[in-house]
Amino acid sequence: MIRIRSLFLAASLVASNVAGLAAQDSTAAPVDPGPAPFVKPPPGTVLTYTGGVTQRVDSVNGMRVVFSDGRGQPGATVGLFVIDNPRNPRTVDTQKLEAFWPLRLGRETVVELTRGQERWQVALRVVGAEKVTVPAGTYLTYVIEGAQAPKLVKNPRTPTTVTTWWYSPELGAVVRFATTTNGGPLAAGAVRRHELLTIRGPRAPADR
Repeated sequence: MIRIRSLFLAASLVASNVAGLAAQDSTAAPVDPGPAPFVKPPPGTVLTYTGGVTQRVDSVNGMRVVFSDGRGQPGATVGLFVIDNPRNPRTVDTQKLEAFWPLRLGRETVVELTRGQERWQVALRVVGAEKVTVPAGTYLTYVIEGAQAPKLVKNPRTPTTVTTWWYSPELGAVVRFATTTNGGPLAAGAVRRHELLTIRGPRAPADR
């Protein structure tokens, strides 16, 4: 329980820093966006973000989405908020992750990840709703805080990753995210922030 509270505290500390960076183009949402179900992006969907980040969806299997970046390197997400490596995937507690959806204010979970004898934890929490403006447009979003930390790993220097996402139910996609990677759940690190530039593919945002 102490470890879980530390993960949520880490996410909250980073979110506070990011809130200061984003204050000029974010406002508290006047209404609750309502339940937001998980949306499977069709293969061929391409999302581009500031900072040179590109994600082209290659395949979808349940909540696992495999994509390639602008250099053709593979990546994967599970349930959108768990980052994985498709070349060396981990087993994800999908029951806990599926219970996190549909998104609602106040919803939280802790997801266990395993690979052989190694263990990680990902703590996720929906902390609010905001109307945000990014290069792609203005959207009503849920704000999700998350922290991924090693629990039992071979490399003692494995970092903790803390991320805040702004998820648009209208697009079924993240329109802004900010990540800090550091050596411990309470350590300070530089925030890397990215905002949605474009979303293209077989299913246009207007059709979602």
